[in-house]
Amino acid sequence: MKLRSRQQGITMWGIMVIVLVGLFFLFLFFKLFPPYMEDAQISSAIDSFVTSPDARTKAPPEVIDAIEKRLDIENVKNLNPRKDIVIAPDGNTYSIEANYVVEVPMMGNASVLLYFNHRVTVR
Repeated sequence: MKLRSRQQGITMWGIMVIVLVGLFFLFLFFKLFPPYMEDAQISSAIDSFVTSPDARTKAPPEVIDAIEKRLDIENVKNLNPRKDIVIAPDGNTYSIEANYVVEVPMMGNASVLLYFNHRVTVR
């Protein structure tokens, strides 16, 4: 009985496909990580304002000013507090809602739109 020897393993083209797919996901990670990191900073700024002792006593313009100062310290560029933050009364309390969209250019004329929404009630 004669055994045939078979070639086993991955070819150069297979390795190139795996490397290209890995590079594509690495590209996506480096393009999309900064907006998500900035979103975490925005969420943290709003949450830290809500937990401050004087949060209930401030008027809506003062709330926006306080959040805007915190966002300036964090160097947040994707959120305009005067336009994107809405303060709505909710009985004895009020809610702070931040809705904004970030457009991330990928390559050429292709872009990714990221929608972010945060809502916190001040009690």
